[in-house]
Amino acid sequence: ATEQAAAEKAAVEKAARAEARSLDHTIEHARAEAAAKLSAARQEERLQLGLQMQKIREIKNATVSAVAKTLDAETEQARRDAAARRLLAKEEERRKQLEHAKKLREIKKNAASR
Repeated sequence: ATEQAAAEKAAVEKAARAEARSLDHTIEHARAEAAAKLSAARQEERLQLGLQMQKIREIKNATVSAVAKTLDAETEQARRDAAARRLLAKEEERRKQLEHAKKLREIKKNAASR
């Protein structure tokens, strides 16, 4: 009876050790799976962050480009406006000179007729 009790005790201990090994294996497998999922999540997060940064760079570059085009257009318009003002000023100066010359001719004509 003692022999049988010792055999049963040994069998129970053996079964308990096997169950403990099985649980250790399950825990280790779960840890490895969790680590793999965490790594994949971090990699996905880095990928998403990279894509967001790329979008931000594209938007910034497009904005800079649009601002530069606007400034170029405004500069060109300012050049045209300045050229038009210079042309108008020259025409006004020429008109004044012609009026002055006309008045001088009239004065000379009036002086000659006296």
